[in-house]
This record gives sequence, C-alpha cells and structure tokens, in this order.
Amino acid sequence: MTHPGEQFYPEGVHWDDPIARGTLPDLLSTAAAEYAARTVIEFRDRPISYGELEALVETAASAFLRAGYGKGSTVALFLGNTPDHPINFFGALKAGARVVHLSPLDGDIALSHKLADSGARVLVTSNLSALLPTALKFLEKGLLDCLRCKRLFRMIPLSSPSANLSMA
Repeated sequence: MTHPGEQFYPEGVHWDDPIARGTLPDLLSTAAAEYAARTVIEFRDRPISYGELEALVETAASAFLRAGYGKGSTVALFLGNTPDHPINFFGALKAGARVVHLSPLDGDIALSHKLADSGARVLVTSNLSALLPTALKFLEKGLLDCLRCKRLFRMIPLSSPSANLSMA
C-alpha cells in the first residue's frame, strides 16, 4: 500500500487506475445501454430503471433545447431530493447548458447571490410549498427571465424562454 485509504478500496481497484474521460450525460448513456433494466432510482416505492431515466433525460434535454436553453445557457436547479433533480441535471447538461445547484437549505440572500453570480436566467423548481414561494420571489426581483415549475416527478416540456412562469 502506497497511499492513505488504499486499504479501503474494493478488491482490484487501485489509486492509479486510468480514469475514463467523457461527459456526465455520456456516462449515463453508457450505463443505460449496459444496465437498461436495472433500477437506478427508487422514489416512493416506484423503481426507475437506467433505461427509463435515460429516456426522461432525453425528453428534458429536448425540452431545454426547444426552449432555447442549450450551449451558452446557465440553468439553475432548485429542487428537492426527487427524480426531477437527476432528470433535469442530466437533461440540462445533455442540452449543453451549465448547471447551478441551489440548495433549499440556503437563505434568500445566499440564493440571490448564487443566481446573480452564476448568470442563470432560468430556474427549474417544483410546486412544493417549501420551494415555490422562494422561487417566485426571484422572478419578482428580476433575477430570472423564466421560472419552470414542475409537479412532483412529472416530465412535461419546458415553455419558451419568453414565458415568465410555466407549470407542468
């Protein structure tokens, strides 16, 4: 053993193993091709397979692109621990956008700073009572051009960037 912690590595894994290069969406696509039927997420007793996640990510990526949020755009995610988060995370990346994570645990000042500093003009959130009122404040303050509100784990395409608020 030459490196601290190496004793805890799984058998056959070494600190200097080559690291595969690529994008996160490509990594998901590879996993989906290899393990399509295998469960990747279970939410509220509903399993979601790699294949299903990949299809939902494709839908999200297409929706981001149709709405004009692709390469050069920054998309903020203000979501809880639901499948909506990985779906929109991988979808935005696949569309070519940068992603900013906003924690529901942060206060208004910190969230406002993160939005302004990141340049994100679109925010994806859910209709949860803990998230939507805060997100609406950002729209009212002029920190956003578009607020995309999702019903809990339901994928419907984004509206156009010219719409201020859309519910799906």
